[in-house]
Amino acid sequence: MSPETLRRPALLAEALAANEEYLPAMEAYRQALESDLPRSHNGRRRLALGLGEVAHKLGQIETAIAALQDASQADPTGRAHPTQPSEAYDAAGLS
Repeated sequence: MSPETLRRPALLAEALAANEEYLPAMEAYRQALESDLPRSHNGRRRLALGLGEVAHKLGQIETAIAALQDASQADPTGRAHPTQPSEAYDAAGLS
């Protein structure tokens, strides 16, 4: 599969999220995460962050927390938006 074909679900997810079309964006992020695209740590981190942000905006806090934990595992240095997991925990009443 060409690199352009692999990137399409990720680009679609980001475009949908930017347009505040969160439900379709969440599905596109999930499809992108299941593809061969996130083999790199940066790719997985970017997609997981996107999924976490969209889930958080939809009030799906458990999904947001899981996605943000996935993003932090993909980037153990903490450079992947370090405040977002805490925001999701706050929304869930877990902080």
